[in-house]
Parts: sequence; C-alpha cells; structure tokens
Amino acid sequence: MNKKTVMIFMGFLVAVIIAIAVMVMTQFSKEENADQGYRKENDINQKEESPNEKLKEENVVIKNPLDEETNTTLPNQKLETEKKETNSATYTILETEIVDMMRTFAFADVESKVYSYKQEFQWDEEQGKKIDSLVRDASALSNLYIAGKVEGEATGEGVLNIMNSLENPESVLMTTLALQKKEQKQVILAEISLLPTADIFDYKYVTTTEHVGEMLTEVKKIYTDIQQLHEISFKYDGTPLLAYVMEFPDKSLRLHSIQNTEAGSPYFTIAEWNLMEKNTKEGKPAFDGIDLTTRQ
Repeated sequence: MNKKTVMIFMGFLVAVIIAIAVMVMTQFSKEENADQGYRKENDINQKEESPNEKLKEENVVIKNPLDEETNTTLPNQKLETEKKETNSATYTILETEIVDMMRTFAFADVESKVYSYKQEFQWDEEQGKKIDSLVRDASALSNLYIAGKVEGEATGEGVLNIMNSLENPESVLMTTLALQKKEQKQVILAEISLLPTADIFDYKYVTTTEHVGEMLTEVKKIYTDIQQLHEISFKYDGTPLLAYVMEFPDKSLRLHSIQNTEAGSPYFTIAEWNLMEKNTKEGKPAFDGIDLTTRQ
C-alpha cells in the first residue's frame, strides 16, 4: 500500500469517527432537553396544586354547608306536636267503644281505631293491656266474620284455631253464639250446654263475675287444672242465660257451657240435639225421649 492510499484511508476513518461522535452528542442533547421539559412541567403542576389538595395536606377539613344541622323549618313543614296525656278514664271510655264495636261484629274497624288513638295520645302499656288484647281478638275474628257473616274459616279446624287464640271471655261467648249449630257443638265442651238458636242474632251483655261456687266445683271434677271460671250473664233473643268460660294457667279460654237461669228457656242442650239427630236417622219421632215440658 503506497503512502497516498494510507493517507486517504486514515482521512476516511477520521471522518467516520467524527460523524459517530456528532450523532451521539445530538441524541444526548435531545434526551437532556426532554428531561428538563418534564421537570419544568412538573414544577408548574406543583405550583398550580388545587387549594383543596393543599388543605388536605395541612389536615384542614372543608365542611359542606348542607351538612350542617339547622333549626330551619321549610314553609310547608310542620313540627310534630306532643301526644296528649291520658288517664284511667280515657282507657275505660276507649275500651267501652271497642267492646261495643265488637258486639256489632265491626272487627275490621277496631284495629284502625286504636291505631289512630295511639297516634294522638300517649299510650301506657299496662293501662292499655285489656284494649290491646281486644285488638288481637278482633284481628283473629276478622278472619272468621265478614260484615257479620261467617266466611271462609267457619268450619273444622279453622274455627277451633281461631277460638283457641281469643283472649277475652266475652269474645269466646259471642263468637260461639254467632256460629251455626254444627260449629257450636265443636267449640262448646259440655253436652249439658244449651245451643241457643234464633232467626235474628240478638245478644245483650249483662255482666261478668269470677265464679267460685258450686259450678266451679262441678267443672273442676273434669277440668282439674282450670285457673278461673268466668260466669257471663247475658240475654239472647230476650232470654236470660248464663255462660261459663274456663281460663287455664296458660291464659287460654274454652267455653264450658251455656245454661238456663231459673226462668228456663226454649233451647235444647247438645245432648238433646244429638238424640234428635239419632232419632231422625233411625226413623223415630225426633223428640222421642226428650222432656218437652221443661221448655219455656
């Protein structure tokens, strides 16, 4: 290789090296400028940080004015008034009204009446205990009677389940009186009991006493665990009668019997009705074996 050729090759090599160096320096300059631009933009963002973020860092809480409790009342908003006070006379009056409603079989109206009363007046659970029990009776009986007529649950286990849930002696009595003879025989326990029947339901309550005499002794011979025997004096279709409702230790009630007073009555007992039905099936006179001279 001659000297001229060597010089050309060395010149070419130097040019390549210089070109590479220029390229490297140019790329480095671009990356440095990009990094400076990012740092500059980040600094600007930090300077423009929202006031809320700054306050959060300083543990400052921003309260929404709508969350503040105020005593402001809207124009159409009424403050709830205090309920009226009650006394024993108030409960007595309400109880009388409820019982009168039940005696006309207005069971569906009883619960709404008491609810409205509780919304207006203060309610004492102890003084209102009897009324609350009447409401429960009315609720149960509304499933049995609709507009004074027996519906739906009037036969079989339906009657027994409803009667067993009643909490007041008079509820048991007047419900039994409104049933048909077949259903009456299901819920009255003693065959010596009368089965009062009339074309028009005419029930008038007189009084209730806790019986402790001869009748209680007789009943306890069979139902040894009864706690009380309620004797209800009433009139049915103008006839004075006595009903005996047993109360057991668990507060359940069952109608033992309906019986004559000294004045007597035109009604037959369960035992006599059973005999008449038997006579009819056997082709005998219905009243065969029944003393009709005792009827008034």
